[in-house]
Amino acid sequence: MAKKKATKKKATAKKAVKKKTAVEKPAEQAVKVEPKPRITKRQAYAIAAFVAIAIAALVWLSFPQVLAPAGEPPSIAPAPTATPVPASITTLTIINDPTCGVCGENNLPEVMAMVFSEIEITEVDAADAQGLIESLNIKALPAYVFSEGITQTANFTNTQASFRQEGDYYVLDERAVPDLPARYFKPPAEAGEPSKGSNSAGVTIIEFTDPTCGACRIFYQNTTSMLENEYPEDVRFVFKTMPISEYTLPATLAMECAFRQGKFWTYTYELYGGRNVSTARLAEVAAAAGLNMEAFQACVAGDDALNEILGDQAEAMEYAVVATPTIFINGIKLTGIPPEETLKEIIDAELA
Repeated sequence: MAKKKATKKKATAKKAVKKKTAVEKPAEQAVKVEPKPRITKRQAYAIAAFVAIAIAALVWLSFPQVLAPAGEPPSIAPAPTATPVPASITTLTIINDPTCGVCGENNLPEVMAMVFSEIEITEVDAADAQGLIESLNIKALPAYVFSEGITQTANFTNTQASFRQEGDYYVLDERAVPDLPARYFKPPAEAGEPSKGSNSAGVTIIEFTDPTCGACRIFYQNTTSMLENEYPEDVRFVFKTMPISEYTLPATLAMECAFRQGKFWTYTYELYGGRNVSTARLAEVAAAAGLNMEAFQACVAGDDALNEILGDQAEAMEYAVVATPTIFINGIKLTGIPPEETLKEIIDAELA
């Protein structure tokens, strides 16, 4: 009986061991091995870039040692310095006329500084630049005189036609800036032209005009009335015709032919500023003004009056007259209709 019990106990113990083993096996299977972390593409690129930078830095640091001759300590060459650029390569001398108040009222110096950024600008009065005025054949003030260095500026090629060369200088041509006020040393010719006022007047106003110019008619009417009232003995008014096109040339000839018969102002007042300058209209106004029609027709068809007109036209080009009305007050040139206050200021200054 004792043996049987012992055997039974052993069998029971084996079963317990087996049971325990069966219970523990699933626990061993439940253990999982964690995978090794993987590097993403973005991280790989970042690492590669970092390595490349590090290698480049090492090469740069070692570069002077590679170039250094044997036995000499390595040195790093200094950084190259930029070649200094001169502040200006040309000078602009502006010769002013201090007696002409309106002549300096423009922004041309600022424009020049923008176009030719490499310039240095100085201003002098005419009294201090007489030698320069004479040697450079300067006709009007203000004058803009550039040194030879302007040929080296970036925009000279594009603006070269605006200058005339006088020795080592380049003078801005008056015709390049026709609208700017300026005083001409020698005013346009007035002899043999229609005029009003005393020949001994202290101020002479010369107007270049076109027969169809409405603004010219307004200026003529308003100005002559003001001059007769306020400056009856001090101002003389001179009329110069300048056709602005072939269309107005016959009317200009008709006005010249009326002048030769002593009927200029009567004829001009009727025709002036109108758009109809046909042959029939010119003859109609001539008859109404009391002209000798046979002499009038012969004058219009001849060359004498035509040559006079062409001479005035050539003179207008010399004085940079490109629009009407253009007036000269004792040589001070103004384009368009100036305000009456400006006109009076100039006249009063010239009479003072």
